[in-house]
Amino acid sequence: MMVMFAPPALRSQANFGEVYRKLRDSNSARVDPPITDPIMFPDWVRAYLDHTVPPTPSQSIPPHDAVDACVGPRLVSVGSPYGGHRVVRVAENVLVKANMPYASSEASTMRYVAARTSIRIPRFFGGDQTRIMMEEVGGCNLDTYIARMTPTQLHELSHLLKRYLDDLHGLKFHNAQLGQVDGQPFRNQTFGVGVLPSDAFQSLQAFNEWLDPLLVEALGSQGAADVIARLPKMDGRFLIHGDLQPKNIMVHFSNPDSSRSSMEIAIIDWGSAAIFPSRSWEWAGMVWGIGEMDYGGKWHVVLRTICPDLGEAKSPLRHEVDAVLKVRGALSSFS
Repeated sequence: MMVMFAPPALRSQANFGEVYRKLRDSNSARVDPPITDPIMFPDWVRAYLDHTVPPTPSQSIPPHDAVDACVGPRLVSVGSPYGGHRVVRVAENVLVKANMPYASSEASTMRYVAARTSIRIPRFFGGDQTRIMMEEVGGCNLDTYIARMTPTQLHELSHLLKRYLDDLHGLKFHNAQLGQVDGQPFRNQTFGVGVLPSDAFQSLQAFNEWLDPLLVEALGSQGAADVIARLPKMDGRFLIHGDLQPKNIMVHFSNPDSSRSSMEIAIIDWGSAAIFPSRSWEWAGMVWGIGEMDYGGKWHVVLRTICPDLGEAKSPLRHEVDAVLKVRGALSSFS
């Protein structure tokens, strides 16, 4: 289902407060407002989210908890010191991801995946064109824990990830275009803002023809020809997360002090997701920027368990993935 965002004239300034109160007053903080009821942040909330106005003690606009959530320890993460997204905790178990140019695309993907797969992802509560309000998933980021994992835990992690990926990549997109799940052209973090295509692509050939001049500019004529020749030939349709790295996997252990402790995982940050022609785009995202010995080499153990051919330097799949990595590097250079 396509996520619809009401035009500005129809947005209510009270929406954020109403949704916030529902979430605050709910014991489980699991409220899913209608998809046509987007978040509209009042000016005072925008000021704190954007850090354009310092907190004013005399300001009496409720709810005060939301103000507190936007500063100090409740500032969960920032994209970079020079800009990018900002994640803040506005209520218990509720996050707002702000400064997101592709928020509507990410929201569409989250709703689509939640409705059609068993993959554990943050519940989507609402959003507008640059912000998403969603559930804060419990547990810890895998990148802070994987180096300490035992072989048994790595095996369990690999099994869970493979099941999730099979579920995601098994979604059927008959006659779908290459682009976002809502039918829009690529609008995600894989593509630099300077190279956004104007339309979704009807075929792999059309996609490669669009890529060709960009690769020539970034890599030269011969480099571009070499990369295009090694790109996957499959003209399939796969929903790809695109940034499935340890930082975007949440791990939780039920009954951690028991011999029957079991692992649960959730996948977060769907801002790079889209429909691509091959699963090689997923594998490339999983190794993007990660060295062989990062995380004590354990992430590559997981990758080779999920997809053994990734560990073979001369395998056809590895050549495809290397070509996709070249494309991703070229696209990111146009930001």
